[in-house]
Amino acid sequence: MHDFQEKKLSLSTSCLMAKTFSLLIFVIHYRYESLKTKSE
Repeated sequence: MHDFQEKKLSLSTSCLMAKTFSLLIFVIHYRYESLKTKSE
């Protein structure tokens, strides 16, 4: 039973990390695009 809780916890953690990572990529991409348009 304890092993199941461990797996569930690690699964939610990896899901959270994936969401944070994609959000980070989105922010970096957005800022890069705005910098590109400003320099023109």
